[in-house]
Amino acid sequence: MATMMACNSKLLRDGEEDKKREEFMEELNGFDTETLTAILKLTKFR
Repeated sequence: MATMMACNSKLLRDGEEDKKREEFMEELNGFDTETLTAILKLTKFR
């Protein structure tokens, strides 16, 4: 749940947060498929 909240928070910000969002997207690229699937499942039902 905490991971989902952190992901949503980082993705929804704009303006000065663009750099942070890009860094976060790079971080997501490093996650394995199982972790990404878990994040998507958590966000799908919220």
